[in-house]
Amino acid sequence: MINKGVRACPDCGALLPAGVTQCWSCHERPAHSTSQTSQRINSLFLSVLGILFGTLLVIGALTYLFYTFFYAPTHTATTPPTAKRPSQQQTSLVPVNPEQAVLAAISIELPYAESRLEFLQGANLNIYLKRQDFERILFPDRSDAVTRIGKAWCDNVEGIFLPTLKIRDIRTGEQLAKYSCTTGSVSIPERN
Repeated sequence: MINKGVRACPDCGALLPAGVTQCWSCHERPAHSTSQTSQRINSLFLSVLGILFGTLLVIGALTYLFYTFFYAPTHTATTPPTAKRPSQQQTSLVPVNPEQAVLAAISIELPYAESRLEFLQGANLNIYLKRQDFERILFPDRSDAVTRIGKAWCDNVEGIFLPTLKIRDIRTGEQLAKYSCTTGSVSIPERN
């Protein structure tokens, strides 16, 4: 009794499963060309290489974003950031110390204020002052004053991790103003 779909080889009479037309015992197996095999191996290798490269690229991008936006702005740096290398447009070839530059800008904008600098990871900076000292600057002039202080900092540090400068109240830690080195924008929260 022969099962449905099972046939006999026309040459030797061996039983063949459904879909098979010749048996390998009496007929030679078709030889795969070495070029087809090497093409398959190359294709597989390139696919795996592409997947690995893409995965590393995604992991690197996610690490950069996490460090830049979540870790760096909230973690204190062990040392102040180094000065940015002078560009060809600058007239002085000596790098400007960012700490000295921002302290000079603060002393110009807020001559009687005592300030404390907190250096954060990624060249971010918190400046702590008394709220009253910051509010001595007339409200319409605050944005320009924060811009000048921010530029003194941002022009002298590397901008790889999109640094920001925040001016905070020394008593409460409340943010009084923020300057973004990347966009050059100033935000001053309104008080109720």
